[in-house]
Amino acid sequence: MIGRAAAALCIVCASLGAPAVAKADTTLHVTASLNPAAVLYGDPVTADVEVDYDPRTVEPSSIRVQPNFNPYVATSAPAVQHPHAGAVRFRYSLLCVTEGCLPAKGERLLRLRPVTATARVGASTVTGTASWPALRITSRLATADRNGPVRFRYPATLPTPDYRLAPGALAAGLIALAALCALSAVALAGRELARRSARSKVRHLSPLELAIAYVRDSTGRTEPDRRRALELLSEAAEGELAADAADRAWSEPAPTPAGAAELADRAARTG
Repeated sequence: MIGRAAAALCIVCASLGAPAVAKADTTLHVTASLNPAAVLYGDPVTADVEVDYDPRTVEPSSIRVQPNFNPYVATSAPAVQHPHAGAVRFRYSLLCVTEGCLPAKGERLLRLRPVTATARVGASTVTGTASWPALRITSRLATADRNGPVRFRYPATLPTPDYRLAPGALAAGLIALAALCALSAVALAGRELARRSARSKVRHLSPLELAIAYVRDSTGRTEPDRRRALELLSEAAEGELAADAADRAWSEPAPTPAGAAELADRAARTG
């Protein structure tokens, strides 16, 4: 009996000493704040929506906020911030210059509609809501300046737009300019194709014909030039003509202009 009691006591002590395992949180904790809490009519307001969540269960990229700032409007897309792990903050810049937030009779206390945040937890969706603090709006005018009703006046229909250039004429001009650019491109392309076609028709000389031309040109030049020209002829020609050109190129006495011209004529006849 004593042994069983001791064993039971050990189990109880072990369970008391074991650290508690934190339970995963599947809820969203939403807070909403306005800065500043008191403004003059027409002043901008910053609205912050902070969502705290458990990253072990909530998918951070699935968090969405659905605010309704009426009569205020957001002047830009929200700035998304991550102040710490498991929290995301959506910051909005708000402005109101309409009757909805006009402090016609002294101070106006405005309460925006609650904001809702949603997120995905596995295959399900969780939500969280928060209420906005009251926003105090006061007038820029003195009390004596606000006697009598205040009304916004605006036309029931929008005025006819006035253009510096008539849209129809501008469109026609742009179309004509586009057509002119297209025609210019076609003309340039045709000109380039014609140049390529003309270049393709130019006859290219063969190595033998080039060598013959060099030999004939060397008859009016110095001895070293005739030797190099005859050497080129020996490389381009074949058979007996090649041997004779090589022999003339490096033999003594030096090749004469007449001898070089005679070899050039022979090469032209055989070519």
